[in-house]
Amino acid sequence: GHSRLPPDENRHAESLRHCNPEEEIFIIGGESVYKQAMDLANRIYLTRVEDSTKEADAFFPIIDEKIWKEKSREAHSIDEKHLYPYIFIDYQKDI
Repeated sequence: GHSRLPPDENRHAESLRHCNPEEEIFIIGGESVYKQAMDLANRIYLTRVEDSTKEADAFFPIIDEKIWKEKSREAHSIDEKHLYPYIFIDYQKDI
């Protein structure tokens, strides 16, 4: 018979079942991959680049502050290696 692939969310969950539960798993996106994986995640390591001069056409999903709590924030200024200021933000699922 002919079988269909499960929806992307199910494929992500199935892939995670094959991972060592003791290891931290990282999901590196694109926008649609991040959206599909948000329900599976329990932590977000976000880098926010402060660059308003470029027009963006893809975005990280909105982080619901009822579900995600900011645990740390580390701001970095422009320097010899970075053209734009940026912030590392660590979120943890709070449910």
